[in-house]
Amino acid sequence: MRWMLLATALAALATSLLAPPATAQTNDVYRDGWSFKSWYHLGNPHRGEVSAESWVDLDWPCGTLRDIGMNCDIQRLRGHGLVKKESKVARVEIGLVRLGRYPAGTLVQNERNKNSGSLPQIEQTTAWYPVAEDCVVAFRAWTRTSFAVRWTDGRLSKLSLLGDPTTMEICRQGDLTVAERQRRRARLG
Repeated sequence: MRWMLLATALAALATSLLAPPATAQTNDVYRDGWSFKSWYHLGNPHRGEVSAESWVDLDWPCGTLRDIGMNCDIQRLRGHGLVKKESKVARVEIGLVRLGRYPAGTLVQNERNKNSGSLPQIEQTTAWYPVAEDCVVAFRAWTRTSFAVRWTDGRLSKLSLLGDPTTMEICRQGDLTVAERQRRRARLG
């Protein structure tokens, strides 16, 4: 009996030693530039409602093994769109998610249609866009999500949501100290 208790205690100790530390962050993706909007069918909430969200995903490892150079820089970003059936919606289909920048320009877009079918919501992302190490001009990023709604009365609406620009400029932030980058990242988390 004592032998089994000792073996169990040793197994638990070995497992805890091999496990990653509790402080290790496994998700380095943060949302920025988030926007939300609801639409009513024919302007009447009793006829139906759909809502959409759009934001920029920032891949921002900081102090993890993926943090190249351990400098807490944003590595890449992507556009993200989400559409929810609120009431009296048969289907929704996202036709376009675009990631853009200020000053003007499109970085990447996804034009594959994605249909909700019977699901209550649908989401789609663009491909990841890498942030250049030699970024000369810092920029703010934005997203646009365009989608179609088939209402339960058979009518079709085509809608679009332009997301807010990111709260901070995107560029490998060589002019900021690591502590300043960590503070900015903490504000988004």
